[in-house]
Amino acid sequence: MSQLRQTETDELLEKLGRYPAIQNGLSTLLHQVAARNDLSVFIQGSIATNTTDPYSDVDLVFVTDGNLSLQEESQWLKRVMSSLGPLVAHFPATHLGMDNLLISFINMNGDVVKIDVKMEPFEMFQADAVTKALHLSKRMRMESWRKSDFAPPLPDFEDIHQKFVGWIWYTYTKIARGEWFEAVDSLDCMRGKALLPCLHLSANVPREGYRRLETRLPEKLVQQLRSTYPSGFEPRELTRALLALSFMFRDLQPKIQKNLGRNHQSADLDWMITKVENAQRELL
Repeated sequence: MSQLRQTETDELLEKLGRYPAIQNGLSTLLHQVAARNDLSVFIQGSIATNTTDPYSDVDLVFVTDGNLSLQEESQWLKRVMSSLGPLVAHFPATHLGMDNLLISFINMNGDVVKIDVKMEPFEMFQADAVTKALHLSKRMRMESWRKSDFAPPLPDFEDIHQKFVGWIWYTYTKIARGEWFEAVDSLDCMRGKALLPCLHLSANVPREGYRRLETRLPEKLVQQLRSTYPSGFEPRELTRALLALSFMFRDLQPKIQKNLGRNHQSADLDWMITKVENAQRELL
């Protein structure tokens, strides 16, 4: 364990004492990887920020110095995960477009522990403010890793605006045709791919998807967001949810424009909302 940052690791594991399954899983994993001198291990997420609960994931980044391929590293990692306990499920996050994120669900004496490991080459790694180093490779120690102010680029809000306006009518046509499952799926897409980025920027909250969003947004926005979910599959209710989603998106655009410092609204949102309102009256 000579390469482990022992003090930081001991402190972190001590704080996990209330969650023995998570504590044991992480401790055993670190012992397994400590012998590798070409690998650095960093922890992120709720464990790094000391906001762990019984359902927390173990969010790790493995930074590799060597020449092993992602496939080889993935095979090695699966063997390591299997040594922690019976693997309930293990797969790459291809559903998120992230082949280098490996997800494991492990049976730790009857408890489920989820461990997410992102594999990154040394040249690509950038640590954010909440990243903690647990194990450093020889190269990482020699080149003195440091946290950075790196932030992912902002979404293309002009593209989002264009797509959202088109999606309003697309979703309405699904409702009008009685294609209700597709309509609900389209509402979810509009919410996740368009409304959510606008909420993050306008409320100045970290871009972490829906993660604990109900505690990170002002109550007024939480209630508005809830109103964008339909309570049933009736055309009237689906259209109500669509319009609620459209109104909320529209209400956020002035804040987006202010934060961007430019007008990004290149599609005719108001016209499309009015078109759906008028079409709704004819449908119902």
